[in-house]
Amino acid sequence: MNGKKLFCMVCTAFIVAMLLSFAPPARCEEEAATMKYTVIRLLADSIDPALATIDQGTVIIWLNDASETADIQFIKNEKAASCNGSPFFNDQTKQAMVLGIPFGKTESICLVQKGEFNYAVKRGAKSVEGKILVK
Repeated sequence: MNGKKLFCMVCTAFIVAMLLSFAPPARCEEEAATMKYTVIRLLADSIDPALATIDQGTVIIWLNDASETADIQFIKNEKAASCNGSPFFNDQTKQAMVLGIPFGKTESICLVQKGEFNYAVKRGAKSVEGKILVK
């Protein structure tokens, strides 16, 4: 291979590398950058934060930091327009659902309807209440 061909190959590789470095980010990276979420930690005797104020479409992630399984039960029999993107009951999801979360695990939902959602975290006979305000 002569020097001219080698020089052309090196220049071509350099140009391709430069073009790739200026490529727009992949769609999943864009979605991850705009995704809104809030983490609610379930502690042994409390919830952090006990009151979460979020925007519509924010993903709520509960993290069980206590040493036993936590059951989350929505208190009022109101309805949320959608949870986890899988609506049922004519596009209505009952808040009476229960989410069981083992120690060290997470559970998440996405409430898209504005309103106040009260829930209780139960561990055996213990119960601690929390609230989510969707604005």
